[in-house]
Amino acid sequence: MKGIIQKDLYELFGIRENLANVLGSIIIVGILLFVTRDTLGFALLNILEIPVFSFMTLYITMESDEKSHFDTYQFVYPISKRNIVLCKYIIGMVCQMCISIMILCLIPILVYGYKMIEWSVAMKIWGTGMIFSVLMLSISYVIFFSFGSKVGIFLSALLDIVVMIGYVLVLTVFYDKIERTDSLLEWNVERVVYLSSPMAFVVGGVAGVVGIVGSYMVSVRLYQRKLNN
Repeated sequence: MKGIIQKDLYELFGIRENLANVLGSIIIVGILLFVTRDTLGFALLNILEIPVFSFMTLYITMESDEKSHFDTYQFVYPISKRNIVLCKYIIGMVCQMCISIMILCLIPILVYGYKMIEWSVAMKIWGTGMIFSVLMLSISYVIFFSFGSKVGIFLSALLDIVVMIGYVLVLTVFYDKIERTDSLLEWNVERVVYLSSPMAFVVGGVAGVVGIVGSYMVSVRLYQRKLNN
C-alpha cells in the first residue's frame, strides 16, 4: 500500500507534465482568489473550486495507470483491491487538505492586507468549503470508478459546473428579492454562502464522514465488479 501511494505521488509530482497540471491548478486558484476580492468570490472558490483539484489528482493517477497498464500489473503485488481504492482516496484527501491549508494560510492576507473579508466570516467559509469539498470528492470518486478516467473527468467537471451555476442562480434570485442594503446583504451572505451555527458544522462534518466512507465502499464494489467482468 505504501508503494502504491509513493507511485501515485511520483505520477503527480515527479512527471513534469503532471506537475505542470497540478501547479497550474494551484496558480489558477490563487489568481481567482485575488481577482474576486469579495466574500462571494472567496466562498465560490472554497466551496466549488477546491473539489476540482481533488478529482484532478485522481484523473492524473488513473490515466497514468491506464496508459502504462499498471492498473493490470499492480495485482502481482501483495495488495488487495480495497487497499488500491483506499490509496486513491488517501491521495485525494491529502491533496485536498494541502490546498485547504494553503488557503487557510492566505486568510490573514485577505483579512488584514486586502481587508476584503472579516476573520470570523473567512473561517466559517473555509470550514464550509472543507465539508462541501469532501462531499463533492465522495461523489466524483464514485463517478471515476464507475466510468473510468476519461469519462469520469468530464462528468465530474460537468457536475461541478452545474453546481456552480445553480449556486450562482440561487444567490442571484435571492438577491433580487431583497433590498440591497448592507445589513440585508450581510444577512443574505451569512445564510447562503456558509454554515453559520456550530450545529450546522457538526451535521455537515458527520455528513462528510458518512459520505466519504460510503463513497469508498461503493467505489470498492464498482472496482471489483469492473475487474471481474
